[in-house]
Formats: sequence, C-alpha cells, structure tokens
Amino acid sequence: MMMSSTNIRKGFTIVELLIVIVVIGILASITIVAFNGVQGRANDVAVQSDLTNIGKKIQVFYATYDRWPQGNTDLEAMGISVSKSAYGSHFNNGTSFYNVVYCWPSTTTPDYFAIVAASKSGSVIENRNGTVRKASYAYTGGSTGICASAGSTIQSGSARDWLYSNDAWQPFL
Repeated sequence: MMMSSTNIRKGFTIVELLIVIVVIGILASITIVAFNGVQGRANDVAVQSDLTNIGKKIQVFYATYDRWPQGNTDLEAMGISVSKSAYGSHFNNGTSFYNVVYCWPSTTTPDYFAIVAASKSGSVIENRNGTVRKASYAYTGGSTGICASAGSTIQSGSARDWLYSNDAWQPFL
C-alpha cells in the first residue's frame, strides 16, 4: 500500500509560528529585565567602591597634613578617580545636573566627613566618615541639604565640593 504525497505536511502553520514568536518575546523580556537589575547592582557596587577608595584617601590626607582636604586642589593632589559610567546625574538645580558631593567637616563637627553620590540606578550611596552604605534619603536639597542628610553640617555652602557639577566631571577625574 502506497501513501499519497498529498498527506505529507511541509513547513509550519501560522499558529505554530505565532506561538514560537510569543515564547521568544517572553524570554527576551525576562532577560532584559534581569540584565537591567544586574546592571543596576553593578553600578551601585562601582559607586560604593569609589566612595570607599576616596574615603580612605581623605583619611590618609588628614593623617598626613592634620587637616581635611578642602577644595579641588586638595582633591586633585590626592589622585582620586571614579568609575564615571556608573554614576547618574540626579540632582538638578534647574539649570544643570550635579552628582558626587564631598562634604568636609565644619568647626561644629570637626571629625566628620561625608561623600554622597547617586549611581546610575538611582540609589543614593554615602560614605560617612569611612562607612559606606546605601542611604535612605533622596538626592535633593542641593549640597547643603545632601550634606545635612549625610550628617555633615556645612557652613554657608562653602564646606563642600562637587566632583560632577554643571553637567561635567572635574578635570582631574
């Protein structure tokens, strides 16, 4: 008994192709969401590492010169660097964006410094006198508000330096 060639199917039906396309789309969306989460955590870790290293250099500067670094000249002399691609520009004063602020100790809190930054993921990360952690406050209020949230009271807005200001990194970074 011979089979007729008309009973043999060739190719896929439209329904089968649509099911395969939908399954591929679902898998792709899951992968993209997972990748974004991993990328956000990687940015947070890079910022935490940068703030740890900067904090150690600040403490070495203090031990060497018996004063806290003040101003970009001191920061440049310390040879600090950051993973620029891990940071966002989250503080907007209405005309420019800012990120990464170093708050040096005032006369009221002479043994206390803070560095606050926001990673590209939006997490606010701080180094309070050598202890680095994710902060629970928002990256708002300008340098005075950000430094105050980190526990460092600055006087007249002068006891702080932005490492990223007016939409640009400081030249020494």
